[in-house]
Amino acid sequence: MKPIYNLALLIFILPLSGNGQTIEGLTDTLGLAIPQKVMVGSDTYFQTLEADDENPCRLHLSITKTDSRGRMSNQDFYFKPSDLNMDGIEIKTGRKDIQVLVPVKENVALVEYYEDQVPGDYRRVLPFLAADATSAARIKYQLSKLHDPCQERYESKHDYSQLDLDQLLDWLVENTGDVIEADKTIGQEMSREVLQTGERLKLNLSLENRGVKYREFVQVNAGDLDGEKARLDIQGREVKVVVPVVARQRYVRSETSDKRVRYNQSFNVRANTIDDAQAFLEVFRELTPKAKSLMEERLEAVGTPETALSLLQVLPLRTETENGTTRIRLNGDCLTSWKLERKPKKGDAETVTYNVYLQDVEKAEMIVNTSSLEIMFETLNREKYVEVVENGARSSFTNKFNLPVDDVETAKVMLHLLDMAIESCRSLPPDSAGDQPNELMAYLSKLSGKVEGQRGPLQQSFGAVEEGNNCQLRIKHKTEAGRGSGEMVYELAMSDIDPESVRLYISGKSIGIDLNTNRRETLITAIEDGEPKGFESSLRIWAKDLEEARMLAYAIQSLAVACYE
Repeated sequence: MKPIYNLALLIFILPLSGNGQTIEGLTDTLGLAIPQKVMVGSDTYFQTLEADDENPCRLHLSITKTDSRGRMSNQDFYFKPSDLNMDGIEIKTGRKDIQVLVPVKENVALVEYYEDQVPGDYRRVLPFLAADATSAARIKYQLSKLHDPCQERYESKHDYSQLDLDQLLDWLVENTGDVIEADKTIGQEMSREVLQTGERLKLNLSLENRGVKYREFVQVNAGDLDGEKARLDIQGREVKVVVPVVARQRYVRSETSDKRVRYNQSFNVRANTIDDAQAFLEVFRELTPKAKSLMEERLEAVGTPETALSLLQVLPLRTETENGTTRIRLNGDCLTSWKLERKPKKGDAETVTYNVYLQDVEKAEMIVNTSSLEIMFETLNREKYVEVVENGARSSFTNKFNLPVDDVETAKVMLHLLDMAIESCRSLPPDSAGDQPNELMAYLSKLSGKVEGQRGPLQQSFGAVEEGNNCQLRIKHKTEAGRGSGEMVYELAMSDIDPESVRLYISGKSIGIDLNTNRRETLITAIEDGEPKGFESSLRIWAKDLEEARMLAYAIQSLAVACYE
């Protein structure tokens, strides 16, 4: 019954022991609860607890062991009660000893450790030796009482809510400095840059190891960082603050002195101590929402629907890699022409041009991999509405293409302007060829000329079957001399054509339009080399390029509507 009596007495007395005490008083009480001398088998352990002169919540636990031969060893632990997980405290009873094991919050190694005055890896668990079960319970209780006041002190010390964005950015610049890791010094220099899209953080890293110099230049828009998910990453004695990018995007650009570029998902700052790292952590948590608001505000102010295309044309689009350079030039209005000029360090230069109507673009988005940044364009319904021209000659049509970009902020501006330009182009009426049959027939006749059919080049012409009857269309296809040469003539009443059936047709290098009769009746007269061949319900007409195909489709649709009415 005696142990039960002592435990009950302890429970009754302990709540009174910390009432009204200061942090210093609670620390003294904890020190008294920790047995100074504990015997574990033939070994003797001495424990002392001291508080830092400048920070009463930074405590130093020293454990000195003396074995049966008089040999001594020492362990030193530096910790803050606010970093400890009081709910996870474990009292572990061994064969020869009783330990109070206190884990760190979120399993992060925040306990600074030395063995015989030699720095060791940061620890995730803080150990105390207890004399017996009562002693262990007392240590656990008194340590727990320190948590809340130390947490309040931590929050007060790291309250940056009154600082504006400029002050927080300046704090980062002023407090980032060189760090010592193991036997090397890593140079760190932080700077800031005003952007069209917000505020950029630039971190220059330098390291010299065995005569080899290494430099790395890291940059990110502060508005892209997610301070709420910032964390400490402690490996061995290395202390880092890791601030991820929102949605784990690779918006952190890193370039080494040998021009190798990588895009990462987090912005990392090194620190010499846990205290320094925790200060950075809280500053980032306060800074990033304000930086995001500024980023959105500035980006929204870039351009208007009326100026978007002209701003896109002057946007500097140039990338440089270890393999060469690529420059992109934009021409045109809603029919855009994106010309890539590639100049490799070895071999001949080459050009690739993508021609596309912006109103045909369903989406444009940033694609970032570890070593590349591109803007990807994709057409509506994945139709092959993009003409690809390589070194001056059409090579194919496609439904998507990528443009390399060198900078995340340039890509953001480009996407913002593209969104406005696409919406603006979709709201514009198509270029008019007229709305009367005689105007539309005259326009179609101007489109006569040489085109590329599926089986090769041919001459295509448009005209009225009878002069003055502009609702009767004659289309001639004359194949050039050679195998398969000849002439096909198609005659059709435009009132028989279904306007909604008119659509672009693209295959290989060829582009044209397809059209059907109403209810797909066989009403189109076909004549081959002057001889009647029968009747068709559908017809394919060729165009020389994407622009002509668009205008041809619009003219055919308009003529079908005008003649039906």
